[in-house]
Amino acid sequence: FDITRISLLHIHFLSSLFAACQRLELSTLTSLWLLFRGKKRNVLRQRSDHLKYDHMQLLLGIVMFTICLFMFTTVLVYHSYFAIMNFLADLCVCGLWWYGFMVIEGVMQYDQIVIEEKKRQRTADISWKGREMEFHPV
Repeated sequence: FDITRISLLHIHFLSSLFAACQRLELSTLTSLWLLFRGKKRNVLRQRSDHLKYDHMQLLLGIVMFTICLFMFTTVLVYHSYFAIMNFLADLCVCGLWWYGFMVIEGVMQYDQIVIEEKKRQRTADISWKGREMEFHPV
């Protein structure tokens, strides 16, 4: 399992990277949306307070908001793609390992059943007649 996980490490890494990028994009868009509304997030009191911004801050906010908004869809698509690929890779690898183990386990159990059945058939072929014992080969 370790070798397969290492071979799929790049998919897991890219999925984590784009998940972090998406979280950053969402927090940036939230902050910039509050900027347009004339508010600022107060972390200590867990609320948004009113604040007066000048024209240059609003202009910079508009530029950053448009860049982040257009990048958001790209990051969302990449994050979705690599999250699905990571899930499918884990599912396929774990499914193949599980299937292999079940085949091996089934073969071992089948061998045990065959051995037990042969033992049962051997004991069923022995019959008693008085003091004599007869054996009927199969």
